Amino acid sequence: MRKVIVVIAKNTSIGEFLRILDRLNLLSFSRGGPRILIKPNVNTDDPYPGTSNPDLVREIIRKLYDKGASEIVVGDSSSIVSMNTRLNMKKIGIEKAALDAGGRVVAFEEGRWIKIKPDRSKHWRIGFHIPRIVQEFDYLVNLTVIKTHFLATYTGALKNMVGCIKRLDRIWLHLGNISAKIAEINLAISPVINILDARKVFIKGGPRRGELRDANILIASKDRVASDAVGLAVLKLMGARGDIQKLGVWGQGQIKSAISLNLGIKSPNEIEIRA
Repeated sequence: MRKVIVVIAKNTSIGEFLRILDRLNLLSFSRGGPRILIKPNVNTDDPYPGTSNPDLVREIIRKLYDKGASEIVVGDSSSIVSMNTRLNMKKIGIEKAALDAGGRVVAFEEGRWIKIKPDRSKHWRIGFHIPRIVQEFDYLVNLTVIKTHFLATYTGALKNMVGCIKRLDRIWLHLGNISAKIAEINLAISPVINILDARKVFIKGGPRRGELRDANILIASKDRVASDAVGLAVLKLMGARGDIQKLGVWGQGQIKSAISLNLGIKSPNEIEIRA
C-alpha cells in the first residue's frame, strides 16, 4: 500500500519545520522557476489564529524563493462580514510579511472569476466561481490554520478553499450540506502542499474568535484528507468541543465527503507520520 507522508513538528521553529519539508522533498517542484500562489486564511481581520500567522507566511515565501520560485503571490478573499481582503491583509500583518520576503498580495475579489461545475459535484447545482489567477499560477500552496468552526465543525486544508469562491456562492454554501459542498470545491483546486498551523488553535467557537489552546504543532502533507485527519486528531486531543468529539476523525462530514470524491487517502493505514 502506497502511503502519504504527513509531517508533524511539535515545539519546532518555523525554519526547522521548513527544512524538514525540504529534506522530505515536499517542497520540490517539477517545473523550473515556478510561479507560486499561496492561499492563506484571511477570512477576517482577526489576529492569529483567527487568520494565518504573518511570520509563517514570510518564512514560507523566503523558502520557496530559495527553492527557485520566480514569483510568489499571497491571495485570498475574505468573508461577507469582513469584505476588504486587502485591508485585512494589511491590518493583520500579512501584506508586510509578503512584501518583506519579496512577494506581493492580491485580493481575489479585485480580479476576474471563472465559473466552474466539476463533473462529480452534486451539491453545487449551477456551479461556483473561482479566481482566474488560481489557474494562471503553476502551483498553489494551501496555508491554513486548524480550529473549530461554529458552522462547518472545523477549519483545515479542505475548508480553506472556501476563500477561493465568490462571496455570492458562499451564501449557497451555507444553506445546507456544507461539508459536502466544501469537499466539492476542492474538485476544482489542487494544492501542491497543505500546511496547517496548529501552534495555537481554537477548541471552541471559531472561525473568528474562540477558546484558545497552545498546541505548538505544525502539520504538512501533499494530501488534503491526511492533513485534515491529523489536524482533527490534534483538535480532539486538545479538548475541542461539539461534534469533533461526538464523531471519530474518519466520521467527520468533510473527511467522509472528500474520501467519496477521491480527493485523498481513505484510511489511517495510508498515513506515514514523520516527526
